[in-house]
Amino acid sequence: DRLKVHYKSMDTIVDIIADQGEYSLDRFIKAYGNIHGTMNDMIFDTEAYSIFEYDYKDGKGNIQNGITVQQGNNQIYSLNVAFDTNNNFIEFRDNVTVDYSSK
Repeated sequence: DRLKVHYKSMDTIVDIIADQGEYSLDRFIKAYGNIHGTMNDMIFDTEAYSIFEYDYKDGKGNIQNGITVQQGNNQIYSLNVAFDTNNNFIEFRDNVTVDYSSK
């Protein structure tokens, strides 16, 4: 069963489609496998064995095992990512590749 989630708060809009996962209304998302999603103005796609976890209460989450994030003309690949939507913070960890365009 595929997981499809749309979540909207005052500052954050998240849409996720994944091979499988768990979702608790206004509490958390855990998605597994091939994951495609958007978070505000970012688009992300993961690798086949990725794990996405996000806690709505504290606004923190992480993605493990490979992710490509695109925002405008810029693209970043990282093996692992930690993020905090309350503080507009993303930390790309492990094997980071950046394709930046100033256009």
